[in-house]
Amino acid sequence: MAVAIVFASVVGALYLHLRKATHLGVRSAAAIGIAVPLLLAISAGWLTQQSTLRNVNRLNLGIAVYPPTLRMTPSADLNDFLAQAESLKRDANRARQQSLADFPLTDATK
Repeated sequence: MAVAIVFASVVGALYLHLRKATHLGVRSAAAIGIAVPLLLAISAGWLTQQSTLRNVNRLNLGIAVYPPTLRMTPSADLNDFLAQAESLKRDANRARQQSLADFPLTDATK
């Protein structure tokens, strides 16, 4: 909502400036007043996104954790979570052992 208010203010100010400071017509001033801030906002958003993707120091904090009263869905039971984690560990170990059986590690010292 705040972004829309700021955008509308910039468009309005640029439109009024173009109408008073130049000899542009109403349509031209309105078109330029909308196009210029829109292009600037799109390019700034794209640049921010690209620099964020390339930033090696960026921390991805994962999903947001909310208190129980603000959660959209109930949280999982701890015992169910631990059982599922144990199952995932067993599956990962099985897959690792199968991978090592299929492709054994070579001795790097020879």
